[in-house]
Parts: sequence; structure tokens; C-alpha cells
Amino acid sequence: PALVETGAVDGLLGLLGHENNDVAATGLGVLSEWTDPALLASGGEEEGVAASVGLMARAIIDGGGLELAAANLVRLDESVEEEMKAMDDALTLVENLLDIDLAGALPTGEDAGKKKKKKKTATEAILRDTALLAWLLNRISAKESSDGKGSGGAVPSTLSFPAMKLRASEILSSILQRDESRLFARDISKLDVPTSAALDELRSKPSSAKDDGESSAKDDDNVDGMECLLQSVASYRKRDPQSAEECEYLENCLDALSAALLSRNNARAFLEAEGVELMVRCLRERVHGGGGALKCLSFALSGSSSASSKSAAAAAASGANENKDEKEDDDEDDDRDKDDDPYIRACETFVDAGGLKYLFPSYMGKISAVPKPAKVSDAGRPLPPLPPAGGASLSETEKTHKLAHRRTKKIKSARRAWLRSLEGDALRILYSLTVHLTPQSPHASHERLVSKFLERDFEKIDRAVELLLKYDSRARRAEYGYHLSERAEMDEERDDDAEEDFADMAAAAAKLRGGGELCHRAAAVLGFACNGSKRCHGHVLGQLRAKNAGVGVIKSALREFSSLLEDGPQRDTLLSYLDAI
Repeated sequence: PALVETGAVDGLLGLLGHENNDVAATGLGVLSEWTDPALLASGGEEEGVAASVGLMARAIIDGGGLELAAANLVRLDESVEEEMKAMDDALTLVENLLDIDLAGALPTGEDAGKKKKKKKTATEAILRDTALLAWLLNRISAKESSDGKGSGGAVPSTLSFPAMKLRASEILSSILQRDESRLFARDISKLDVPTSAALDELRSKPSSAKDDGESSAKDDDNVDGMECLLQSVASYRKRDPQSAEECEYLENCLDALSAALLSRNNARAFLEAEGVELMVRCLRERVHGGGGALKCLSFALSGSSSASSKSAAAAAASGANENKDEKEDDDEDDDRDKDDDPYIRACETFVDAGGLKYLFPSYMGKISAVPKPAKVSDAGRPLPPLPPAGGASLSETEKTHKLAHRRTKKIKSARRAWLRSLEGDALRILYSLTVHLTPQSPHASHERLVSKFLERDFEKIDRAVELLLKYDSRARRAEYGYHLSERAEMDEERDDDAEEDFADMAAAAAKLRGGGELCHRAAAVLGFACNGSKRCHGHVLGQLRAKNAGVGVIKSALREFSSLLEDGPQRDTLLSYLDAI
């Protein structure tokens, strides 16, 4: 606290705005060290360190530290080694503040006993007061020069993947996956251009914050963040990453894109930029990016989170008066979307682009026809060969065998996780198609989907029944495991002192995580098939009898699923399936 009270933090923030890059670099280095999240775990004699780190992070954010860090990223030259180190420190500072905020150590107000405006979180400050998001998006999509410093041309295969590009993708993914991004990053296709001109303003007014969220850039001078993300992914539509760093970069970009698609405006921009077609091409080539493409499509087609998104946005807005305008914009956007739902259009575009052909192999679990993980990823690495017998001592041979066994176990576990992810995302996409496609959909989308369930002796119906029973069993085991855990006893004790039934809610959450979510979707897919074809209905009943199960499994899953949804078309559709079954 002394560093904050004596003005030491303000002094360092002043260094960030200095005209001399070396002076600014020194300030960035010190602040990044002082905000190391590892200090939060300090104990014993330093038990007050965690609180001090939180106060310091609060002072940096309130003092315009994030704006200064973002402005320095623009003015510093990545091709100069010393300045690249300063850029790395600036990104480290941003990352540290995000981690401190996520850990709950960032103070949110000066006095909890008085009604005061809630202070901004680190993510909110980044998205509202800085152009950092635009800088990150520009950096991940920048072509690399022959020296790998982000200029023009492709990266030569002899060079390692640019560290700054990887760092930018990591922080971008982290920011867009935060809850605040659903309020303040609703349209990444129109971001202010990052400039270093902010340094002049912040030198004279370091604590100023653009609470009104207005942009100093011209309306026609924007960064299209959606195009940046799609360009980054498009580089891998026909090839696999060549290094572990490149593989991590691609996965970060795909995670960031998936998170951005929770916003309707971003989903609309994704459609207009032909993002659905790009994802389908990645699936067709069966490259590493195809796995992430399937995940992106599950977000782009679902719309299932759009309703909850509005609720979450409203909840976040109710805690701060400055969020009122954003909430009103969301309401207007929702009204406008009733006649132009991007998620419905995405489903129609997906079918028209031939996506069903590349979706069903992953849904059916046909390993030979699904996207393959890159050889540099854990799931794509070849299994290590067993060491030859003889030529070494017994102890050395045993040690080598144990090492090979551990590596083999890790690779096999990663492969199973890869296939589980493909299966889950394929099932979510299929469910979204059943929700959004109607007999009135263009391109005969609804009829084409129903016909798929009739092909090849109802094999896709058989698969849906198999998935339903598998995930129903897993969900029940997860719920049973929760009731046997110590946490269940703690939640029951909380129930004695609270009106809410924490134990029941925690059990339901454990069930959903354990497989209930996918069980619900498998049941809804079967309900769609039964509702669309009497032949499918009869085959579903026959398959359930063959597996010593009854139609009650589907009905129970549909009732449970509908109970989790708000009143609306999606819930009404699920209830109509109960009558059809």
C-alpha cells in the first residue's frame, strides 16, 4: 500500500509516457515484475503481499496504465531487440492484470458500505479505454518478413514462430473468453485503429479514462477484427502447423473466434466474411484446423447462448450505471435480430455449403474421415518405439521403458480427448441444425437434414441412440459421484443457512458437466427425427428395445433439458417432441 500512497505507482506510470523509449521500457519492466500473479500465493510473513498486489493493480488500471501500455505497443519497434523486450513487458503487464482480476484480488470499490460506482475490471478497462484489442488482432494477422518480425511475406520454414505473434494470440484469446467481452466487444469488425497519439494526452492527463467509450478515430478508419481472425485461420485451411508454437497460435485464434461468436453482431460479421464456408473448407481438408473449425461452427450455428448472453449482459449492466447504454444497445440489437437471426442464416449457409457431408463422419466417429491432429501436437505425435532389448543395464532399460510408457499414455490420452471433442462439437452442431432449420428454410435444408437420418439403414439414428445412452450413463455417474464427495456435505451445510438449495444446484451442474449436456442434445436430435419421419420413429423405439432401454430415457432427457431453458421457441420445440415420441 505504501507504494500506492506515496505516489510511486503514479511515478512509474509517468515513465510509460516518456518520450525516451528506454525510459518507458524501464517502467514497463518494473510494473510487470511488481504485478506478478505468483505473489498472490505468498503466505506466512508475506500474507499481506496478495492484498498489496491487488491495490497496486487497481492503482495501475485507475491511473491509465493499460492505455499507456497499449500506446507503447504501437510506438515501439519489434525489430529492435531492446524495444521488443519492452513490448513483451507491456504484454506481461496486461496479462498480469487480467490474472489478478480473475483471481478476485482486484478491489472493485473504495467503500463497500457506501453506494459508489463499481470500478472497472481489467477486461472492461482494456475493451473500453484502449485500442489494445485492435492491436492484438492486427498483430496476429500480420504477415511476417524474412526476419520474422511482422512485416510482409510468409514466415520462412527455417525460422521459429514469432514469439510476439504467439503472445498476442494468447492474450487475445484470454480477453475474448472473459464475460465482459460479451458487453464491450460485441462487434469486433469495427474497432478503433490503434495509435501512439494517446501518449501525448496521457502525459498531461495520466488518470483520464474515456468513460463515454467514444472513439477518437473516424468512422471509416477501423480495424476489421473478424477479418483478422479469419485470415489467421485461413493460412491453415490446407496445411498443418509445423511447430508446437504454431499449433498453439492456431488454437488460440480458433478459441478467440469461437468466443467472439457469442455476440450476434460478431456472428453476423462472421457470416458476411464467409466464415462458415472457410470452416467447411477446413473440415474438407481434414487438417488440424478442422478440429477447431468444428468448435467454431458449434458456436456460429448454435445461438443457444444468445438468450443467456442477454441475461448475462443485463446482470452485468445492473451493477454499473455506465453500462446502461450497452444494455439498451443489446435490447435494440435483439429486436432487430428477430427478422434476421445470424444463427439461423449460419445453419442455412452451412447446409448450402455442403457442410453435412463433412459433419457426419465426426458425428459417426469414423476416425478415417475426421480432421487429423497435427504431428507437432500431443494428439498427433507418433507413439514412441520401445527400446531394443540388450545393450544397456537393467536399470537403464527399465527407466527407458517407463519413460516410453508415460509418453505413450500421454499421447493416447490426447488422442481420446481430440476424438471426444470432435464428437461433442458434431453433436452440438447437429442439434443446432434441428433447432434452426424448418420446412420453410431455403436450399431445402430441412428436407436434406431429415433425409440423412433415413440413409444407410438408419445408421445415424443408431448412433444417436448410442450417444444418448452413453452420455446418460456418464451423467448419472457424475451426479452419484458428487453426492459421495465432501463438497456435497459442505453444500448441504450451506443449505441450512440459505434459502437456495446449493446441493441440488451443484448436483445438477455436476451432471451437466459429466455428460448431461450432450445427453440432452442427443435426445433432442432423436426427437427431431421422430417428429420428421414415422419410419425414424419406429426405428428409434426398436433400437431402444434392442438395448434394453425404453422411450422414457428420451422423455426424461427432454423434460430435464426444457426445464433449463427460458420460455421461447426452443423450449416449445422440445416439448412438442415429447408429444411426437
